[in-house]
Amino acid sequence: MIAYGITNALYNFKGGVGKTTTAVNIAQYCALNGYKVLIIDMDSQASTSALFGIVGDGDLDAYDTVLPFTLYSEETTLDYAIRETHFDNLHIIPATQHLSSSEFEAVTQISSGDDDPLEYFQRLKEGIDTVRHNYDFVFVDAPPSLGIIGLQTLLSVDNIIIPCPPRMLDFVSTRQFLEMATEYVFKVAEGKVFNSIKVMASMYDRRNTKSNEFIEVMEAVLGRHMYTNSMLHSESIDNASAVFQTPYESVKPDKRITENMKDLFNEIITDLTSLNSFQNSTDENEV
Repeated sequence: MIAYGITNALYNFKGGVGKTTTAVNIAQYCALNGYKVLIIDMDSQASTSALFGIVGDGDLDAYDTVLPFTLYSEETTLDYAIRETHFDNLHIIPATQHLSSSEFEAVTQISSGDDDPLEYFQRLKEGIDTVRHNYDFVFVDAPPSLGIIGLQTLLSVDNIIIPCPPRMLDFVSTRQFLEMATEYVFKVAEGKVFNSIKVMASMYDRRNTKSNEFIEVMEAVLGRHMYTNSMLHSESIDNASAVFQTPYESVKPDKRITENMKDLFNEIITDLTSLNSFQNSTDENEV
């Protein structure tokens, strides 16, 4: 039995690192294995929403996203925004391009002086707290930036999963992200604590000698802050994404890739459940 509503952000401010691919596939894997899952799309590009057949610019407006709760304060829970998907046990709160433009409105709220600025940054967490009891896992696909919505996302979760390809530029960018994210979070919310922050090697090509060598560098630098398993690069993932699908939805799933994801996602699930169950029991004892 796991602690309910374990909250996790898939985050890296460098694009093209496999963030959305990981978010969607781990959410689907968890749902296929009987967990109740909510995935929240906080990226205005809305790629996660598109992979579930929701076209942000055509089907939705700002009132279908988190904004009526986080920005407009017109809702008291996030229930209004939750939609079913074609996967049993898996629900989604979609994104639209309005998330990006909403940052300009948010600046006005934050700078108005009417409320504590921290209150705005905490609103996404407050919204998730109204629905998390219905789910085993909540996965948030974060925007590839450290703007206002990015900080909201960081403050809304207990765990951060950081996809990073085994390449020098991506790794340097990821280290910069970790340093900046830590600095910004503690400026906004000094007491914020994460149960887990780990890097996950993504888009890994085992046939590439440089990639193999750089995996060793990442492991040496990150140590226990890196998952042992990696997400392999595969044409089957790219081909599935091209028709808004994942390997789990393919007519003939690539067994090598689904087995690889099984090993990786089981490692992540074990890590998240053990750390968060320990944290919950500690909190209960302190109470």
